[in-house]
Order: sequence, then structure tokens, then C-alpha cells
Amino acid sequence: MNDTAGQVFRVLGPVRAHRGDRELVLGPPRRRAVLAVLLLQAGKYVPFVDVIDAVWGDERPSSALTSLQTHVHHLRRAFADGGRDEARIETVRAGYQMHLPEDALDLLMFQKMAAETTRLRERGHYAEAALAAREALDLWRGEPLPDLTGPYITRQRQRLTAMRLSVTEEKLAAAIEAGELVDSSAELEQLVADHPLDERFRELLMLTRYRAGRPADALRVYRQAQITLARELGVDPGPALQRLRSHIMESLSQAQPADRPYRPVRATSLVPHQLPAPPECLWGRDDTLAEVRRVALGTAGPVPIICVQGAAGVGKTALALTVAHELAHLCPDGQLYADLGEDGAVSSQDVTPGPDAVVQAWRAQLEPFPRAEDGDRRTLSEVVADRRLLLMLDNAVSTRQVRELLPVTTRCVVVVTSRSVLHGLIAMDGAHHLPLRPLSHQASCEMLAHRIGRTRAAAEAAAVRELAGHCLGVPLALSAVAAYAVTHPGFPLSDIAQHVEAGWLDPFRGLTAPFAPAPVLPGGAGASPVSTDPTASTEPPVNPLRTGPVGKGDR
Repeated sequence: MNDTAGQVFRVLGPVRAHRGDRELVLGPPRRRAVLAVLLLQAGKYVPFVDVIDAVWGDERPSSALTSLQTHVHHLRRAFADGGRDEARIETVRAGYQMHLPEDALDLLMFQKMAAETTRLRERGHYAEAALAAREALDLWRGEPLPDLTGPYITRQRQRLTAMRLSVTEEKLAAAIEAGELVDSSAELEQLVADHPLDERFRELLMLTRYRAGRPADALRVYRQAQITLARELGVDPGPALQRLRSHIMESLSQAQPADRPYRPVRATSLVPHQLPAPPECLWGRDDTLAEVRRVALGTAGPVPIICVQGAAGVGKTALALTVAHELAHLCPDGQLYADLGEDGAVSSQDVTPGPDAVVQAWRAQLEPFPRAEDGDRRTLSEVVADRRLLLMLDNAVSTRQVRELLPVTTRCVVVVTSRSVLHGLIAMDGAHHLPLRPLSHQASCEMLAHRIGRTRAAAEAAAVRELAGHCLGVPLALSAVAAYAVTHPGFPLSDIAQHVEAGWLDPFRGLTAPFAPAPVLPGGAGASPVSTDPTASTEPPVNPLRTGPVGKGDR
């Protein structure tokens, strides 16, 4: 990674920071958790409220913002201790952004080496590809983030583990092509035992045994996969396993040599995991979630399509992401995501904003090195025809826009969100229409209490109920009010409720005017514009939480 005098940060294992050979003192677990959140989003803007949610979750105290600022202060001092500060945490609007060199973070280096592995395999340099993958995997020091807890950390741990498994698959596929059968077979046996529903490892184990002159053992692997998949999921092995079985059976019937070259029709590639992280929690959606799960697991049509429809800010994306992550285990070939809204603002016209960019991006993920004879002629449906994928199409504008991206296969799950009722998709494609309503008053109060902190909310329960009433059950409006309360812990909730009622703090303004400047508050002559710095603010600003395009907040 970095030179011996530079700073090095690690998240592929316990969270650690070093300057040369000396480990930096990062402090208590919550401070390391703050650093982990910023490192996992290196180079990206992270609002204060998102860091607080990730670090404290439901245990958020009223002093969470002050504690966060104190932790960041100590981290900055630790980075500057004993040398030049290559890494820095910058305060940007109401949030933080961490800047550091690419070779200073093990996760960024791992992703770079993984891309190099794919490039080498594409060129047929299998031994070099296996070596590059091993070097990438050597950056790992056990389970990621084992010393930290919380829902956000759990989701990130799962994401990082999935990336590690994908590179492990890359390494083994390249090693097999390079003739390293014995070591690969032993490792694959353990991987199959640890991940019995992952068909990628079973396919590679079958291939190693077939290439080693053990076709009967290879067929036993297939039979075990068949039994396990039928028992656990009620499905047959996928086309890749079936093709390899057919090839082995053909070789036995024709008494052809076991070393006859066999390669999967598609080269094994990094399985895409494009889904954004799901929300920490959903309030008041238990019945809706139960219905979505029933539909997704029981749909008998050609493509299981779930269309979540509702107004801006009602929580369509949050619900869809929760369901998509729950169903991801049914789709071992990966998950693809596309935001079809233009800058998050869905047009009212029934137009299709060109699916070419989405198709090309997805094809690059699914088929990084297509066969030369195919060129660019293969359609998306042809590329995904033999795969179990989950596709999430967020902020869809029209039926036509969605239909051009639908695979013609029974093996994929498709989740769509839209502000409009997609009548054509429901009538012609068998989509299940799921209208999403605002939250109940009770669920709104629960959401505010969780976001603001239950101790503070319990102390001002009447104000919480008043705020929930002003927000009309719209999750985005509730999030805006909660974010303001969290970043202004000195303001009584009753005062904030009065400002909302008077129109000075409009939680709905962000839905229509995300970048509107904060006006001057009533305060007599000489009143000055409201500062966005929570440490300097003395009056509640209008629209305090606007940090990006509206569509991204429709969660």
C-alpha cells in the first residue's frame, strides 16, 4: 500500500490506522465507528444525521451531534500526530467528507486489484490473474469491522464479505484455467460447505473434479446441488450447472478424454452488487412488507415484477431496497440497480429517457469480456437469459421505459418504484401494483422518536406528536424535521414545532425547492440570514436538511 512514512487505514478487518510502522491511537469504539463510516464513504459527502444514525442508531443521545464533533476533533488530531496529515476530514455544509490518497485505504486498493484481476483474465493471463486476486485477498485480516456493532455496520460487513467472495471466485476460476486443480478443489469444498446455495462455487468444484479425471465425483456435486436447491428454494440448478453436467454426460457416453477443454459459456466475473444500502429501519410498513414478500416468493408469471407506487417522499425507495436485500439470496448471479429519474425529478410526461446508458452499464457488469463474435449485438435479455438476477428500477417514469429493461426470463426478480401508476406494466406484464400510503400518526411518532433519540422524545412527547401531525405521515418530511432536531440539540422540540406551524421551518420545502436559499427569519431590524453551521446557529433555518437532489431523498 502506501510508503512506510505515509498514513494507512484499514477496514478489511478491525478498523486500524498506521503511520509507517506506528499504529495511531483512534480511541474508543464509537470513535472508530465514526472513522469507519467516513472511510467506507471515502471521498463522498456524508450528512451529520447519517453519521449519527450509523454510529448510534436507536441509542442516539440528545448530545449526539456534540459527541460526533468531539470524535472528529480527536480523529483530526490523531491523523496529524507525528507527521504530515495526508488524510483529512473536511466539514462540508451539515456533514463531513473524508479525503485520502487511493493507496492509503485497504478497501480502495482491494477494489483496484480486483479490477486488475478481471482485466488479466479477460486477456487470458490466468496465472497472473490468480496472483493478482491472491494479493488482493491478502489485504484482508479476518472478518471486516468485527469490533463494531449496529445495523449499519452489519450491512456494510455483509457488503464487504460479498465483495471478498466474488474476488475469491475470480481467483479460483483463474487458478483452474492455469491448471492448479488440487489446491483449488480443497478450497472449493470448504466454500461449498460454507455457502451451500451459491452455485458459482459448485460449478467450479464440478469443473476441478472433471478436469482431474473424476467425472463421477463431478456428477455427485451436481446431484448434491440439485437436492439442496430443491429443499431450500424449490428450484432446479441454474443453466451453468446444467450445461456442465450435460458436457460431462456427453463425454462419458462418447468415451472422450476427460481433459477435453471445457469452459463456462460465460466467463466467471465479479458478481454485481449494485443495490444501495437499505434503510436502518422501516416504521409502519409491516403489512406492506408481508404482502411484497408473498408476491415475490409466489408469483407464477413470466417475470416476477413488483411495482411500488406513491407520492414523492412517501418512502418507496426505502421499502423497495428493504425487500430487494431480503430477496437477494434468491438471485446468486447478482443485483443490478438503476435510478431512471432524471436527477431524481420524475417527469410528468410519458417519455423514455433512453435506456442505452443503463443497458451498457449493466452489460459491462454482467459480461466484461463478451465473445468477439457477439460484439455489441447481444441484447440485455440475451445477456441475462441464464442468470438469476435481481433488478431494481428506481423512480421509473413510464411503462415503456421499464419494459425496455425487462429480461425475458422466469429467473429474475424485478422491483420498480414510480410516482405514477404504470397501467401498462400491470395490465400487460403482470406486475403487482403496490400503492404506498403515508405513515400512520403512531408510526410517525415512532420514527421521530427513533431519529431524535428516545430520551429526548419521551421528555417532550406532546411536541413529538405535534411535529408528527405537521409532517402528515410523509417519511421524508419526518426525516427533515428529525435531522434539524438532531443537529440543533439546544432547541426545545416545542419551539421547533412552533416554527413548523408558523411556516418558518417547512419540512416539505425540500420536496419542491431543494436548493432554495435560507431566508431571513423574523427577528426585527438587522436580522441576518441563518447559518447552516449547527454550532453557530441561533434560530431554526428554513429547509435545514437539503443536501442533494430530491430523488435521492425519496427513501
